[in-house]
Amino acid sequence: MTSPRQDDEFSRDLMEDFFLDFREAHLACENILIDLEHAPDNPDLLNSLFRSVHTIKGNLVYVGLKDLTPLIQSVEDVLDAVRKHNLIYDASLSDVIMLAMDKTKLMVEARMAEQPMPLSDEALNRLCQQISLIAEVKLAERAQVVRDVLSQMDPSIVIAPPS
Repeated sequence: MTSPRQDDEFSRDLMEDFFLDFREAHLACENILIDLEHAPDNPDLLNSLFRSVHTIKGNLVYVGLKDLTPLIQSVEDVLDAVRKHNLIYDASLSDVIMLAMDKTKLMVEARMAEQPMPLSDEALNRLCQQISLIAEVKLAERAQVVRDVLSQMDPSIVIAPPS
């Protein structure tokens, strides 16, 4: 049987390993998103991005942070629609995905530091629904949903409506 101190040390090591993996996956997503802006139809890049996001979600569950997965799941919903050719990938999706990854990182950091979450449960649920909605709305409505999502994640972003 392990002592509480050994359990705490194991848990701390596990979280440190997780966060190192998380940062690497986050960086990989950033790089893939940049590449996708130049080759939005590249299925290998889309699959790599999906796998990175899916790995982050699985790792969150593994280290006991399942409650932080809904945001990543909503990103997976969008990426799945792109992979199934139900949604065309464009730069606005890169912005949504990167900001969602950044928000997830902030939530993980807050949890690890035992600080308050940067989003309330209500705001997180609303954001997840909005991101998932991107994959469901008609093309004519998509730009507005994306603008709403981006402004919800970062109110300092000013996006002019299409003319």
